[in-house]
Formats: sequence, C-alpha cells, structure tokens
Amino acid sequence: MSKKIATLITNLFEDVEYTEPAQAFKEAGHEVITIDKQSGNQVTK
Repeated sequence: MSKKIATLITNLFEDVEYTEPAQAFKEAGHEVITIDKQSGNQVTK
C-alpha cells in the first residue's frame, strides 16, 4: 500500500540527510512530499 510521506527540511540540512531516506521511501512505492517549517517558503532541490 502506497502512502504519502512528508519530509521536513530546514536551511541547515546536508543533502544525504534528505536524499537517502527519500530515495528509500520512493523505492518502496511511497510518494515523498517535501515541506519547510515556515509557511510560504518554497523548497527546491
């Protein structure tokens, strides 16, 4: 069963702290949604 998983990112994260877990979730068939802790901020990668 696929799930939506939200990942919270701030401005002081290292790439590997996001990319490795996000890739594992995607490989397991889940949808990864990236959010910022402050409303209105756009998270890009």
